[in-house]
Amino acid sequence: MFERAAIDKTPTKSERIARNVQDLPGPKTLPIAGNLIGLDMHTLHLKLEHWCDQYGPWFNIKLGPERFTVMGDPQSIQQVLKQRPEHFSRIRTIKSVFKELGIHGVFSMEGREWKACRKTTVRGLDARHLQRFYPTIIKTVHRLKNRWQDQMSESQPIAVREDMMKMTVDITTALTMGYDINTLENDQLEFQIHLKRVFPILWKRLNAPFPYWRYIKLPADRNLEYSLEVIRNHVFTFISQARQKLAEQSDEMSQPGNFLESLLIQNDLNGDTSDESLFGSIITMLLAGEDTTAYTLCWIIYYLSIYPDLLTALRSELKEGIKEHEKPDWAELDKLPLMDAIIQETMRLKPVAPLLYLTCLQDTQIDDVYHSQGDLTDHSE
Repeated sequence: MFERAAIDKTPTKSERIARNVQDLPGPKTLPIAGNLIGLDMHTLHLKLEHWCDQYGPWFNIKLGPERFTVMGDPQSIQQVLKQRPEHFSRIRTIKSVFKELGIHGVFSMEGREWKACRKTTVRGLDARHLQRFYPTIIKTVHRLKNRWQDQMSESQPIAVREDMMKMTVDITTALTMGYDINTLENDQLEFQIHLKRVFPILWKRLNAPFPYWRYIKLPADRNLEYSLEVIRNHVFTFISQARQKLAEQSDEMSQPGNFLESLLIQNDLNGDTSDESLFGSIITMLLAGEDTTAYTLCWIIYYLSIYPDLLTALRSELKEGIKEHEKPDWAELDKLPLMDAIIQETMRLKPVAPLLYLTCLQDTQIDDVYHSQGDLTDHSE
């Protein structure tokens, strides 16, 4: 009874005395460098997870001269996301880095610009569009299946990650621009080779404590600029072809067949016909759909390989829930609870974007912590 009474008197988050964000705990810092010494930015999320166990779900770190407040509580993160974009925006370096590379899109926009672009993007990826695109996904998956069967018959090792990247590039390129790039059956395509260069350097620049590339260009930076120019030429060709296709159609037939055509129709209605703005949206979609989906699929394969009972149960569900194994019906996919649970749990355990950097735009209180305007917040999922 005594222990129960003590539990009942535990203050809730809203009843705790409010703390200033500057008074939060955190690891010791060094002058100028802060916590950068010995910190591997490629495994930053793992280090933050360790510090979260040590200091709790709220703590401060310094990356060079910048102070970041790290938030590891899911409910608190949800509060912050609901207050975007009025109270919180993405960290200011994102917009400048994306604009420098000419790939300014929905991931780097803010305020009204972000809301408008997000609405356009959602319309271009609505359920009806995806359902019409479904046969293309099936065709690409069969290419992957055939590739793996051929490699197995010849006792060749299967590069799962590389092949998943190729499959997602094929699907994303077809979804975005209506172009069947088919990297699964063509290993050395120029477009895919150059696309692979973008994300690593982009990530490096977003996490760099100092924008060195504005003063000195390393070989990797020069390669990135060249690759972006090649990609730009390809995408502008697709834009021109899509414009011509829509112009040749009657008004009754002007139904978008892919994301690019949907953007063109909506942008023309809004009076924005800039190829540069279209390029930013297209490259954003290509980058967003390449690594993210591929890595999630790789983790799913990994977990199924170490949990054979789960794999057996999944096979039973697919056997019972899918009538035609070679071509599953769209409606059948909504009736596979175990498969859905496996996907959701994999994304929870191995999120492809474990960190989200935001800047506080106005004085705000999240739970019992006050954030002041200009504070940088790093949300660890």
